[in-house]
Amino acid sequence: MATSPADELRTAAQTLRERAASATPGPWRREDDQRRLERFVSSENGTLDINFGYLGNNNQADAEYVALMDPGVGAALADWLDAEATSPVADLHSDACRERGCTINAALAVARQINGGAQ
Repeated sequence: MATSPADELRTAAQTLRERAASATPGPWRREDDQRRLERFVSSENGTLDINFGYLGNNNQADAEYVALMDPGVGAALADWLDAEATSPVADLHSDACRERGCTINAALAVARQINGGAQ
């Protein structure tokens, strides 16, 4: 049985909420350890510490991206996916939709990445 677009969106929103709730609270930030020349992502309260290794290995963009995507971002994305799932056209949506600015297409693209690929 095929999964409806609204169900895909709800599943992804639930996954995001669960992961965000069990993650270290944000905000997260990227830090440089100048003594050891390493790049870290840390939480505001100091309970999260991800070491991205030596500064020379081109990982600055990775560290900045991880810091950007803290649990607050996940919760906001989950709210957006749920809002799209409640749209009156969500269950009528088709992958053949090519309407410019279709927010359900955008939400489904995000949901399908979270859910593990195309449905």
